[in-house]
Amino acid sequence: MYIQSLKEKLSIDSVGAKAYSLSALVEYGFSVPNGYAISKRLLEVYTKEKSIPDGFLQSLKSCLVALNSEKIIIRSSAIGEDSDSFSFAGQLDSFVVNNNSEEALKAILKCWKGLNNDRVIAYEKLAEKKLTEMGVVIQEFVEADYAGVTFTSSPYNVDQMYTEYVKGAGEQLVSGKVTPKNFSVHFYEIPKGELPFNAVELIRLAPT
Repeated sequence: MYIQSLKEKLSIDSVGAKAYSLSALVEYGFSVPNGYAISKRLLEVYTKEKSIPDGFLQSLKSCLVALNSEKIIIRSSAIGEDSDSFSFAGQLDSFVVNNNSEEALKAILKCWKGLNNDRVIAYEKLAEKKLTEMGVVIQEFVEADYAGVTFTSSPYNVDQMYTEYVKGAGEQLVSGKVTPKNFSVHFYEIPKGELPFNAVELIRLAPT
């Protein structure tokens, strides 16, 4: 099986941590854009046969019909990209394309090619870790007003939660193109000062 719904129970060793984490969030009842995970097996077959296996394109078309958005995002989900010692966040590639099989397939191939981009190669030398396997996530694309990351244990104060955010999509945050704004709060504390989004709801959900 090359492609599975994020609503299914996925294997982290097959689809990567990103896809696995998204499926776990769906299982826990969080609001996650509808989507699918492509197994690392597809890349393995493509590398060996130099072609996309029979049947995958039809499966892809069927999945895309079920996505309720004109745009979709194709996201890298490399096997072993994150650990306690290192993180490849921002080094691998994601692509926003029109919701059709031709553009989706091209973006999948680009994600695979990203295993050898300059950023990944440089970070591999630093982390002393080589990435060779990749799953891919396909999701409905949601235009974001703001995007960011909340750390339930702040790197600056273990008694606080810490949030960094940017206006617009999160890609500019993880790529380092924009310096994010930030705020810290003690657990369950109401954030002080004016924020452009519902930070109270964010903090309420974070520790769960």
